[in-house]
Amino acid sequence: MSKHQFNKLLIVTVVVLVAAFWATSTRSPESREELAGQSLVADLKQDINKVSALRFVEAGDKTVLTIVKGDKTWTLAERDHYPVDMQKVREYLLKLAEADLLEAKTSRKESYAKLGVEDVAAAEAKSVRVELDGLAKPVKIVVGNANSMGQDGTYVRRNDEEQSWLAKGSLIPDRVVGNWLDKNVIDIQSSRIERFLLAKSGSLISGSKSKPDDDKYVIENVPKGRELNSEYEGNTLGAALASLTMDDVRKSGAAEIDPSTSTAAKYQAFDGLVIEATAWQEGDKGYVRLSASLDEAKAGAHIDAEQAKAKATFDAANAEHIAKLAEFNKKKETDKALTDADAPVAPTMPAAVSDAAKDKADQLATLKQEVETINQKCAGWDFQLPTYKFSSINKTMDELLKPKA
Repeated sequence: MSKHQFNKLLIVTVVVLVAAFWATSTRSPESREELAGQSLVADLKQDINKVSALRFVEAGDKTVLTIVKGDKTWTLAERDHYPVDMQKVREYLLKLAEADLLEAKTSRKESYAKLGVEDVAAAEAKSVRVELDGLAKPVKIVVGNANSMGQDGTYVRRNDEEQSWLAKGSLIPDRVVGNWLDKNVIDIQSSRIERFLLAKSGSLISGSKSKPDDDKYVIENVPKGRELNSEYEGNTLGAALASLTMDDVRKSGAAEIDPSTSTAAKYQAFDGLVIEATAWQEGDKGYVRLSASLDEAKAGAHIDAEQAKAKATFDAANAEHIAKLAEFNKKKETDKALTDADAPVAPTMPAAVSDAAKDKADQLATLKQEVETINQKCAGWDFQLPTYKFSSINKTMDELLKPKA
């Protein structure tokens, strides 16, 4: 090859290399621009119901939370598959589904930590990897810091990609495991509770009221020489089961309950429902176990009494209607403008009157179903209660009293 030919070949080679470099250097920004505006998780919007598991993985590749879709509900694996707060799960999945890629950020590993999108395999990683199962392709998103530059968004990186992004929305997940649980335990309003008994360490508190709308419970066994701190002391105790929530939960059997320090509580409702509770303390945490039953004799007597009231109310209303109808018919004889459409409307006969036997059976069935529902939810579980709720169960008489003035 002549020197002239070699120089021509060299020039062509350089031109080709420069062109290739230019194409590569310009293609990358264009591809990032094309990706901007696309969904963070492709097809999640239309396939959101296909998600079968949600998982959070922290530093050191440690899985801290696994929410699994079951036949009837979603459960938390780290809490022995206790049901989760479905609204919270749904809201987070929707955030992921609605998250679009807003702006390309760094693709340099040494800069990941500034955005909080470093690999969670690192022991000191601040990021969290969010994983979804059930879609056509497994989803793994490294979620980093919230954007601090004013624009709403979160820094993210698809786990197997070098490119990081600012994505739309607040995508930082709640990493407190207990916060994902269905916190509602039971809800028995104090208007239903006729009597409660709390027994602890030789102390017995007995409180009752005669009617559902009484404004306070009477504490029945106040010792001589002492009086209640307030005449309404019993109200907090009687409302212990109202809107009862928990902070955390575990399978029963993790701890042995000491009868000498625990509280045995019993709540009897006007309608025959009975709730029994055992409460105890472990360090600064208070736990309770719950079970339900039905006093069928009391339930039947309560229904009979309520039906009698309903019949008396209907009979009175019907008697008033008959009188008004007679007055109307008499007036109609002289007032030709009146028609049957103007006649007073008869009261509707309630089921308690029209078919008392069926109504009673239906009410008993409803109560039995309530008992079954409570036991299905509570059996085999120890609920860690908020302090204020635990203290309304774990009481002794001394805590309610002061020296008599």
